[in-house]
Amino acid sequence: MQIPTSPAGTPGSAEGVKAAYRMTAMIAGSFIMGMLLFAGVIVILGGSTRPETALPPWLRPAWFTLVAAALIAGLFVRNRITQLGSDPETMQQIQDGQIGPPRVHTWTMTMWAIQEMAVLFGLVLCLRGMDILTWVLAYIIVATALFFPRPAWFEVFQRSSRLP
Repeated sequence: MQIPTSPAGTPGSAEGVKAAYRMTAMIAGSFIMGMLLFAGVIVILGGSTRPETALPPWLRPAWFTLVAAALIAGLFVRNRITQLGSDPETMQQIQDGQIGPPRVHTWTMTMWAIQEMAVLFGLVLCLRGMDILTWVLAYIIVATALFFPRPAWFEVFQRSSRLP
């Protein structure tokens, strides 16, 4: 699948922008479903066959640190996305076709890859016997609420086409 783009120098069409949003939302949803599927496998397996004592004690705080770093990185990327078009320079780049829906798509996928890294590390720790599954599931919910793509992230490309 290719992200719909517009020719250089023209803003994105309404249909192209909507298609880019739908594709980005679908892929982000796939990230979420993959994490939930892996969590379901852990629940079905009943946690782990190894006791938590086999794990180094620093892994729990390491996971919480990774979660904090992933949240901060995700918020940074989300801020970059929401600020697109807020200043004349980036609005001009949007109108010139230098910035388009593919950039928002790429930033969103990067943001979700960072979130998935933290979740999968936590799920592997659960599989090894660490009792943090509730925390991991809560983090998936928080990440979904904060970072699932919004139509507004793509509407800047439609607004730019209405400017003189």
